[in-house]
Amino acid sequence: MKRIGSGIFFSALFLLSCADKEPLWDEAFTLESFAGENKIGLEKLFQIHGKQVVIINFSAPACKPCLDEMPTVKKLSTGSTPFLFIPAVSSLEFTATTDSVPTQDRVWAREEGHQFATRHGILPHSLWAPPESIRGLKITGFPETIIFYRSHGRWILHRKYVGILDENRLTRDVKILNPVHAGNTTDRR
Repeated sequence: MKRIGSGIFFSALFLLSCADKEPLWDEAFTLESFAGENKIGLEKLFQIHGKQVVIINFSAPACKPCLDEMPTVKKLSTGSTPFLFIPAVSSLEFTATTDSVPTQDRVWAREEGHQFATRHGILPHSLWAPPESIRGLKITGFPETIIFYRSHGRWILHRKYVGILDENRLTRDVKILNPVHAGNTTDRR
């Protein structure tokens, strides 16, 4: 009987240790200003802007689909929305492979990212995504858009999209989070 009891205990302990644990997204990554002096995470963005929903769109300077979506990115980053939209220029460039694991082609210099953001009119609103942030968020291709929302003092990943930004899909997602999160500046604890 003692062996059965200890077997059950260790099986339960094993299952608990294997359970999916939601990462602390506000600690998982930071973005940076192009000047390099400010590291900004989700919590800092919330403190500055007070938005419960943060949408981050990752692009890379040589990415053709990223260039195609720039008018939408510019519109969302400069317009009045119930969410905070951040264009993040990636420091890494990937090429899709047949085994669904992207290979890294090159690392972009911060200055190249700055030029890309300036050329497309998103500079005042965009941030630099250093390699450790791209890896920490498990970005698999560009463009990629991630929607986070704040609940009970924690940031939760709502959805990730790889591909050209669809403004209608984003609107539907924000409506799902509304009225509890979208545009609400008070944290529901």
